[in-house]
Amino acid sequence: MYFDGMCHWLGIYKSQSDDQEFLVSFDLRSELFLTTQISSYMDDSFDFRFMWRHLVVLKGSIALVSNCTKTATYCISI
Repeated sequence: MYFDGMCHWLGIYKSQSDDQEFLVSFDLRSELFLTTQISSYMDDSFDFRFMWRHLVVLKGSIALVSNCTKTATYCISI
């Protein structure tokens, strides 16, 4: 997703003990990468195979919209 001179996408760092999700941003002017950790708000029993995640611009901010297809539940993180 492009917003305010930067390209943004979701990234995952996988390790043997844990997976961490990040917002990865690339500044097109300075040519620098930035990472912002996304905190997990789901418990361990949640099945991520049934989840869609989308980056969107919401009122001038980047937001992560999560949709659980099994329960039709949406969560918006800004």
